[in-house]
Amino acid sequence: MYISRIAEDGREQLTSQHLKECAEYAENIGKKFDASEICRITALFHDMGKFSLKFVEYLKRSYMNEKLGNETNSKGSVIHSTQGAKFLYKSQPSLNDLIGALAREISAICIANHHGGLMDGISPCGDTPFQDRLEKENDALYFAEVIRTAEMEHIPMNGLLDTFKQCEDELRNFVEKCKANNLNVAFMLHLLTKNVFSCLVDSDRYNAYCFEVGKMPGSAIKFPQWEEYAQRLEQKVAKFSADTDINRIRQDISEECFSAAKRPKGIYQLNVPTGGGKTLSSLRFALNHAKIHNAEHIIYVIPYLSVLEQTAKNIKEALYIKPDDDFILEHHSNYIVDDDLEKAQAYRLLTDRWDSPIIITTMVQFLESIYSNKSSDLRKFHNMSNAVFIFDEVQSLPIKCTYLFNEAINYLHFCAGSSILLCTATQPPLNETEKPIHLSKTSSLISDMNEKFQKIKRTCIEGLC
Repeated sequence: MYISRIAEDGREQLTSQHLKECAEYAENIGKKFDASEICRITALFHDMGKFSLKFVEYLKRSYMNEKLGNETNSKGSVIHSTQGAKFLYKSQPSLNDLIGALAREISAICIANHHGGLMDGISPCGDTPFQDRLEKENDALYFAEVIRTAEMEHIPMNGLLDTFKQCEDELRNFVEKCKANNLNVAFMLHLLTKNVFSCLVDSDRYNAYCFEVGKMPGSAIKFPQWEEYAQRLEQKVAKFSADTDINRIRQDISEECFSAAKRPKGIYQLNVPTGGGKTLSSLRFALNHAKIHNAEHIIYVIPYLSVLEQTAKNIKEALYIKPDDDFILEHHSNYIVDDDLEKAQAYRLLTDRWDSPIIITTMVQFLESIYSNKSSDLRKFHNMSNAVFIFDEVQSLPIKCTYLFNEAINYLHFCAGSSILLCTATQPPLNETEKPIHLSKTSSLISDMNEKFQKIKRTCIEGLC
């Protein structure tokens, strides 16, 4: 019997069960960025190397040593992440089929690295470390045994031609979408690979977690109750008075943001000076936009911890969030983790996955979750698809990060189906750079309010006023 893991209570998970459950889960979340078949096939073959007697022996020996308290340095001593990658990479039917080769390479590189970090396909020196790894002959892979066993365990080894035709169609459509929106195709393919990698890592680790705790790993996507929380915010907004010029201006801004929620998914701007009620106005847009477009998450990205904590406090108060409510996740270095071990582990899982309806985080976390090569950072990337992003104080983006930020925003909107709102009193010209953000045609959520904004102005520089 070929097993994938042994739980603390001695229960054994069949490798075939693990692979099929992961494939179903990855396929479902891959739909968010139109790569469901690539994600499915990647997950289906990711642990194929566990179909060897050597791995089963290693697993049982490790379990007994742990139970007996014996020290062992054998962790990871039996290779199991290379075989599936090698099989897919080598199954290319035609050397002239570039799209097919690329689809296989995306799956293979994700499989080969799902326990650590994505490696280079081509190094800065021009070497090919990934290809070299797969072409190297290694008796420790037990490759013939693994292939033979996988076929016996009903893993569809011989039906890959039709499967990869679907993968190729997905990839071809992705490339055409990038070209149609004037995106950097090569760079977007790099981000797509990371998104597939994210689906694989999350499906693998979440399935393992569910098995350990005895939970069924459901694959259906759960949509938050945006209507309920949008109504809570409306109750809060209704209490605000419009008895002064500033309050009337704040009300006008809030109403325009509420109306703008009906717009199609896009990349938008909100230009509001300090004191204009930007936090709740942007939240009002986000909640209603998420409700209309069936978004899965609202993600607030804020550069400063001091501003982040105050924003989190204001949002929780506006939505009447109770202390034990898990609707909002704060993910930043100032957040105090509960001393209770079970609660601390639950928080760790939430920050690893970003599975909460509203996530409030930093620009550093956002960029690391896209541009890191580590599986622990990239695991949450797929949950940035079909989301509504609010970037507050976007003018504080470091200049050296501008191009990376712009490419990420373009990918999240055009390829991953998310909406973006860039908030600040002083919008940086991100759409005028060499690698620009492609703003929506009517990008501003509010009308020209320069005259009204003068009434909010809190400072006066002598000689200029």
